[in-house]
Amino acid sequence: MRMTLRRVLQKKNILAGQIKEIAFLIREKNVYDTNDAESTRVNTEEVLEKYLSEKEKLIQLKSAITVANIGIYPILARLEEAKDTITLLSSISTGEGTRKSIHMGTIVEITTIAHIKEATIRERKVALQALIEQLQEEVDEYNATHFIEVEL
Repeated sequence: MRMTLRRVLQKKNILAGQIKEIAFLIREKNVYDTNDAESTRVNTEEVLEKYLSEKEKLIQLKSAITVANIGIYPILARLEEAKDTITLLSSISTGEGTRKSIHMGTIVEITTIAHIKEATIRERKVALQALIEQLQEEVDEYNATHFIEVEL
């Protein structure tokens, strides 16, 4: 079946969600109470076969997506790394100031200074966010205009 990469990505996400539900059913219903009615019991062996079958479909979709994404892999890599850098910048402490602390029974004043200032971090995050938005638009355009063949 021929469809846009965007549609295949949607199908992959739906299938991944269904697989999670099937896995939950297997985990929760594998052991049953002998007093439970036969009609409420779940044959988890059959459900496991369904799980494995759906996993195979997911692998095929992911493989097709990977091959299709080769054309934009540099964009995807840059997008991922820009997001990672924002995560790092968000975690950097910029607290400056003076505080009192007790050291060996004596009150001492400690002054802290940040090498990278909060304003610098904010500026870099704004620039990275703009880059992320631009790259995401390129990815969205690619996904909407590139078609791939998949079996569903």
